[in-house]
Amino acid sequence: MTLRKDIASWDTKSAAAITRVYARHMDRPSFLADVVELIGNPETEVGASWLLKHHFDEGGNPLGDKLVNQIYASLPRLDHWAARLHILQCMECLPIPSTHRQKTAAFVAGCLQSETKLVRAWAFTGLFVLGQRFPSCREDAEQQIRHAVENDPVASVRARCRQLLKKMC
Repeated sequence: MTLRKDIASWDTKSAAAITRVYARHMDRPSFLADVVELIGNPETEVGASWLLKHHFDEGGNPLGDKLVNQIYASLPRLDHWAARLHILQCMECLPIPSTHRQKTAAFVAGCLQSETKLVRAWAFTGLFVLGQRFPSCREDAEQQIRHAVENDPVASVRARCRQLLKKMC
C-alpha cells in the first residue's frame, strides 16, 4: 500500500495505527519527501504531519533545505487544527529559512488565536522559536509570552508559557 493510501485510511484517532504506518514506510528512501509532500494535501495533512513529528520524536535525522522549504511553504494551506499542532511541535527541530520568516510569523500569529487550547499553547513555542532564531523577534516574543503567563484564561497555556520563560533565561 502506498503511504498516501495508508494515511488516507487512518481514522485520525489511533496512535497505534499511525505508528504502524510509520513502521511500514520509514525505511523507504523517499519516506520524508513523501511525508512532506502529503503535509500539503488536505486529505493527508493530519497523518503526514503526525509522521513528521514522530520522525523527530524518534530522533530522526534533520531535514534538508528543500524539504524544510516545502514545509514552510505549506503553512498557509494547513486547515486542520491537529496538522497545525504537529507542525508547531516540530518547529524546534526545523530551521526557519529567512525567506519564510514572515510566513512562519503569520502562521504562529494565527495559531495564537486558535480556539483549540493545545494549538494555542504550542503556538507560544512557535513564537519562542522565532525569537530564538531571529533576534529582531525576541523582544516581542518574550513580551507576548509574559503577557500570556499573567493573562491567558487557560491554565495549560499559562504553564507552557512559564516553561518557555525558564528557557529564555
